[in-house]
Amino acid sequence: MSKIEQVKHQAVRLMAEKGFEAMSLRRLAAALGVRSGSVYTHYPSKGQLLLDVYCDYLEDLLSTWLEQRNQLIASSLKLQRFVSIYVGFQYARAEESRIVRLDFRSLDDDGQLQVNELKAQYRAELESILCQGRQRGVFHFVDLHATQLAIFSVMQGVCAESSLSESEALDVCLNAVRNLTGVPASSGARTHGELRVRGKVAAALMVSRA
Repeated sequence: MSKIEQVKHQAVRLMAEKGFEAMSLRRLAAALGVRSGSVYTHYPSKGQLLLDVYCDYLEDLLSTWLEQRNQLIASSLKLQRFVSIYVGFQYARAEESRIVRLDFRSLDDDGQLQVNELKAQYRAELESILCQGRQRGVFHFVDLHATQLAIFSVMQGVCAESSLSESEALDVCLNAVRNLTGVPASSGARTHGELRVRGKVAAALMVSRA
């Protein structure tokens, strides 16, 4: 691991644990066991560090999807893989996922613009899958934009629920996406395991609304 990667790795841990606003480059240097100047050499501000974390995460997420996209032809399989990759990233890189979910407003205007451009590229991939599937008669939904937003909202919300395992979160997301796109569930999909997972999600939502 290079020096800059070490700095970024420790910064992610601190931001996920303490929050971006509570983290300083001095505290980061202390956690790394180096002088503050060593950190400032790589990052003149913690805002630039946060932007780097955002961009690395989103670029890796997008490139992972693009590497697999052209291996699939059927729209339904593309959508399943898209959801699987998203959920997998949320769990494999949980600390970064938390930062990306919570600290967008801590970016400056230029940083928000750069991040939004990456998010737009990623959203465009889902839009392409949905359009292709509807043209082929695989997906059945009324409003493209609303369906796209709903899918992302479901994935973000489910993955943020810490009581679910990765496989449980993926099952819930895939079933929700099938409902949103009008794809019939496979026979026997409503197993006891699925019902148990749905119960956990419903209970979590009730607690959050209380």
